[in-house]
Amino acid sequence: MQVTSQEANDLIIECLLRKMSLNKEKLSYIAGLIDGEGYIGMSKHSENRRNKQTYYYQISIKVGMTNKLGPELLYKAFGGYLYHETRKAPKKNVWQWNLCGQKNVLPVLHKLLPYLIVKKKQAEKLIEYCESRNYKNGQKVKWGETSYSVKENQIYTDIRMLNQKGIHAIS
Repeated sequence: MQVTSQEANDLIIECLLRKMSLNKEKLSYIAGLIDGEGYIGMSKHSENRRNKQTYYYQISIKVGMTNKLGPELLYKAFGGYLYHETRKAPKKNVWQWNLCGQKNVLPVLHKLLPYLIVKKKQAEKLIEYCESRNYKNGQKVKWGETSYSVKENQIYTDIRMLNQKGIHAIS
């Protein structure tokens, strides 16, 4: 019996996630994928609300790889989005996994935080941001509220600096 590469990938993922129990070894592996191939951060988006230009932050965890196995493992473990990005030669096509939104990202960050090394500061900053967004002045923040504190705006700036690439990047 011959097994296709997709069947082999499915079998590997099934074995890794058997019963979806994410033990220490699996969480360490997933944290390594994110540390090496991933992104933990925030993006700033603008929109018109009631004829007024405003902005909002979106938090996300992303992993992009030319091999489908890693992003697919993350998708099956945590949900989110899995898609194939076709690129022009000489670049290779990429499989992308994306998890966004505080409800989805925060529990994953809490699970992975003890195992992250490279992206640990970004994860800590995002957790701090989420906690500050949950309650302001003792009141639960309403969904869609777009006013941000000085602290929340500073966290966005800090995460951008941590994720900066190139010669000026902070290590």
